[in-house]
This record gives sequence, structure tokens and C-alpha cells, in this order.
Amino acid sequence: MKKNNLILGLLFVGVLMGALDISIVGPAIPSIHKALGLDEHQVSWIFSIYILFSLMGISLFARLSDRYGRRPFYILAVLIFGFGSLIAAMAHNIEALLIGRAIQGFGASGIFPVASATVGDIFPQEKRGRALGLIGMVFGLAFLPDQLLPD
Repeated sequence: MKKNNLILGLLFVGVLMGALDISIVGPAIPSIHKALGLDEHQVSWIFSIYILFSLMGISLFARLSDRYGRRPFYILAVLIFGFGSLIAAMAHNIEALLIGRAIQGFGASGIFPVASATVGDIFPQEKRGRALGLIGMVFGLAFLPDQLLPD
């Protein structure tokens, strides 16, 4: 049971990173807008490209993890997400920022479904609901900073 809790903790970290990246950009938009000299159309792509690439990869990661195992694809997804985060953090123009956000989104598309499937694999049926509920709670917690920060 200790091993399952450790795995669940690792899944929490990945889900929190991916979900935070959806919400945390909101408060940073004015600074990004000013620093990169963006227009409103470009600003909207900062959110949209992440979601678009996240949706594009979900089926792929879910299918591959079903076929070849959860662990390697969860690790791959986290690495892709981290690489995208690095690119986005170092971006000095909108193109680099959007490429980083797209890569982040694609990585996140593997984190969310593989984490949920892993819960189904490691927890007995009577404990799955609780574990999935905790993962959902972690996802929800990621949106608190956006709600708590003043506009």
C-alpha cells in the first residue's frame, strides 16, 4: 500500500504541473503582453495552443500506454512537458512562446489520461474512486491561484 501511495503522489505532481500550466498563464498575461508587444489575437493563442495540443495527444498517449505500459509513457509525457516549459520560459518572442506552449500541451495530454489509467491499474476497485477523486481535487487546486490573485 505504501508503494501505491508513493505512485499516487508522483501522479499528483504531474497532474498539478499540467493543470497549473492551464491556469497560471492568466495572471501573467499582462506581463507577457507588455514584454513581447503582443496584440489581442496573439494573446489568445497562448491559451488556445496549449489546449489544442493537449486535446490532440490524449488518444495517442492513452492508446500507447494501454499497449506498451503506463510508466514509460507517463515519464515521456512529463519530459515532453518539461521541455516545453523550458522553451516557453526562455521565449523572447511570440513564436517561441507558442512552440513551448504547444509542446507543454502535448506533454500534458499524456499526463492526465495515463495518471487516471494508472490509478485503475494499481488500486483495487473499492479504492479507485477515492484515488481518482484525489486526482480530480489536485486538478482543481491548480485553478485556485487564478481565483485568488487580483485582476
